Amino acid sequence: PDLYPWLANVYLDPAFRGRGLGRALLCSVRENAAALGIPTLYLFTETSGLYERFGWEFAGEIETYLTPHRQRLYRLSTGIGSPPA
Repeated sequence: PDLYPWLANVYLDPAFRGRGLGRALLCSVRENAAALGIPTLYLFTETSGLYERFGWEFAGEIETYLTPHRQRLYRLSTGIGSPPA
């Protein structure tokens, strides 16, 4: 609850991968968040190596309700406002 807002439930069907759609989606997330005045976004995932390529910073591991219960926490600065503490 102290980390907000979240990017959640993003999925790209395997049949559509490799066409630049994921790149376009993740780039638009930063642009739209900045346009809305959102300085920082968060997400958690078990995926490693993907989000770093799009400017997300690994912030550590967190306990979640999902399996596996430990997930990777990422933070994205949109470039507006103050940097995250």
